[in-house]
Amino acid sequence: MRPYLLRSAMTLAVVPFFLGSEAQILFVNDNDNITYNTDTVLHDLAHTGMAFDTHDIPSLGVPPSATLLSNYSAVVWYCSGDGLDLSFWQPTVQTDLLSHVLAGKTLWVIGADVLYAEYGNAPLTFQAGDLPLDALGIASYDAQSYGDDGNLGCPQVDLATGVAGQFESTLLWSFATHWWVDGCTPATDAEAIYTMGPSSYVLFGSPAMIHYHPPGTNVMSTFFDPALIDTYDHRVQFFQQTIDYLGITAGITAHGGSSNAELVLSPNGSGGAIITCDAPLRDLSIHTAVGQQVFSVRLPRTHRVQVDKSELAAGILLISATTVSGERRSVRWVVQ
Repeated sequence: MRPYLLRSAMTLAVVPFFLGSEAQILFVNDNDNITYNTDTVLHDLAHTGMAFDTHDIPSLGVPPSATLLSNYSAVVWYCSGDGLDLSFWQPTVQTDLLSHVLAGKTLWVIGADVLYAEYGNAPLTFQAGDLPLDALGIASYDAQSYGDDGNLGCPQVDLATGVAGQFESTLLWSFATHWWVDGCTPATDAEAIYTMGPSSYVLFGSPAMIHYHPPGTNVMSTFFDPALIDTYDHRVQFFQQTIDYLGITAGITAHGGSSNAELVLSPNGSGGAIITCDAPLRDLSIHTAVGQQVFSVRLPRTHRVQVDKSELAAGILLISATTVSGERRSVRWVVQ
């Protein structure tokens, strides 16, 4: 069988992953602003070993339908720091997400400026009938970093007192501070997971990640952007810890550990490489050592992929792929 030829000039955009019936988690990308943040989060989330499908609103032009949402036990809705025209706030989407939550399914909303996109500047108290109260367990939208702290930004978030489960005590950023983090008050049956810090910060103690968990409900709101967590290892750890905390186990697959679980990379004589796998592949992506996606492509159920390196910068690259059965596989490639 001839290898499928992958040339880096084909696309540099995020290509939706379609992992088949084994994936019970839907990742919704609602960010068309700094798209590199979406690339980073997709890359790091995949490296938790969690299999997921992706609905990319910017490229598809529409949010996921109620029918699509009903196929998944968990929905991760990612907004990054995009505070304009989020599909998350469309009336039909709000109705569909509330139905998803009331059906006992998991929802994880992620991003700074999520509340600002709908409500503008804080403060604001929510009433019955408002999605933040009814579906997210948010009683009030209190403040934003940078906007309400004298243009400082939030230096870190700290684990709230008494949180059950294993989370890191402090999260730092790839920048000195994180702008536009939403600080909120949890409603009844909700609790803070992370709050703004340190103690010297003017918005110290304002909850920025909240878990809403009345009986039969499981919703996490993360009002900062995990793409800005300081290192790749810390980002993957944050995703893994939150996944474990929420009990999202559907579609989890082993990642790495044996030659059978990896791709095989061989030079092709022209400076490129041939990627082979014992199982047929349905997608493949390439990331730099710092997590930047430089290539992504859907594949026609092939066992072999030829990679042209002519437009790839020198350095250590991570090639990741998904088999038709939903397994994640990877191999490192040193491009000289």
